[in-house]
Amino acid sequence: MEIFDDTRALFGQLAAIPGALGVKTLIENHDAWAHSEALPAMAAAWARVAAMPRNPAVEARIARQRQALEPLVTRLSVRCAAAG
Repeated sequence: MEIFDDTRALFGQLAAIPGALGVKTLIENHDAWAHSEALPAMAAAWARVAAMPRNPAVEARIARQRQALEPLVTRLSVRCAAAG
């Protein structure tokens, strides 16, 4: 999947930019990418990949990763999520 490789390469390059400039560049590039004409095709490809059946070992690994990452999630109240 060339789209995924291109996206991974783009974000890898942006992550190498130091400090706040890297964050600013990442946000600007993500905004341009999100408004790209290619996004619907990428979303369709992601949906197809997500709908593919996974073997039990992969499902178990994903469940472990989600459980490990859950404490890092900051949930916003509905009031805060709708602000701005």
